[in-house]
Parts: sequence; structure tokens; C-alpha cells
Amino acid sequence: MPAGEVISAKEIMNVKHALLFVMLLSSAAYGKANEIYQEASSEKNETPPNIGCSSQPGANRVIHKILLGRHVDGPFFYHIWSQYVIIISPQILIQHIKSQVEKYPNAGSYYDSLLKKVEADMPIKEDTHIEKYLLQDSNVINEIQDIIFRLLSEGKVEVRILTSASKAPLPFIHVVDNRVGDWIFRSFCTPDGGEFFNHLSGSPTIN
Repeated sequence: MPAGEVISAKEIMNVKHALLFVMLLSSAAYGKANEIYQEASSEKNETPPNIGCSSQPGANRVIHKILLGRHVDGPFFYHIWSQYVIIISPQILIQHIKSQVEKYPNAGSYYDSLLKKVEADMPIKEDTHIEKYLLQDSNVINEIQDIIFRLLSEGKVEVRILTSASKAPLPFIHVVDNRVGDWIFRSFCTPDGGEFFNHLSGSPTIN
């Protein structure tokens, strides 16, 4: 933000509303995952496995490491999850959205709409909350969530801990996949086990 610039009360409320929207969506995904595990486990008369960043082994649990070697310079897009911030390069964001538009030409209308909004803002002059586009069009919630998920899975973002004195980006993260049937609940975890993003998918694979 340029020196001396003051954020208006309306802008503050807009960001708060966007954050609340994402938090509610995440909470719903976590609740749905719990519900699926409870139902599947009760049918087998088993104790449901832990979900999230637990390192406990299990037949349906896969844990792997993702290196985060990318440093983002200049103004960037970001997403805040609790005490963590996920930082996305504008170039990487546009490149990813374009790939989705090309991949799904007949079903990518929301991605296409999002691409036009992002490109219209280029070049961004200050760090920008990616949820600003939700305030313009709430229909792109799934696309924004998927963008964060995909770029995290590919290691194309920075992750920082807001409460850390150093503010240095994490060198790597852990991904924990829990599977029940065709459902996968993926948690993105810091090296010390803190969860900073999750994703629930009904597809056979989410890699």
C-alpha cells in the first residue's frame, strides 16, 4: 500500500466479508469430510481416522513433501488462512487461469470471466487479496479455491507465517491425503504440522 494511503471502512468490511466467506466454505468442507468418514467407518464398525495434518499412518492416508522454491517479487496476490498467508505471483496466476480456460473451453465461463477481471487489473500496483474477485462475482468461489489448491499442489506459491518474526517463506510443505471411497480430503501442512489450507474432492484423484 502506498505511504499515507488510508483504507476506508467499506474496504475493510469488504475484505472481512471475503475472509468470512472463505472460512465458512472451508468449515463446510471440513464438516463434510468428517461426515463422510463417520458414515464410512460406522458401516465397517471402525473408528474413523484422523483428518487434517496428523502424521499417523493409515491404509488410506498418503503423505508427501512439496518443495516451495519460488520467491515472489513485487506486488502479489495473496490468500490468508488463519495465521498463514499464501502468496501468488500475478504471472503465475494468469498463466494458470489461461490453462484452465484452454483446458475447459466449453465449461470455463467462470474462469474466462475471472481471467478478464485479473487481466484488467494488470499490472497490480500493490499486494492484492485474491478474494476481491469474490466481491465482484461470488460465482467464482470454486475457481478461486481450485486455483489455490492447484498452485499449492505444484509448489508454485510462497507460504509465510504471519506470526513469525522472520517472515521468511517456508522452504517446503507436507500434503496429507485421506481417502474414503472416491472422496479425498487433502490438507496442506507446515513442517511442524500446522494446517493452512484444505480441499475436499469427490474425484478419484486430485493430483
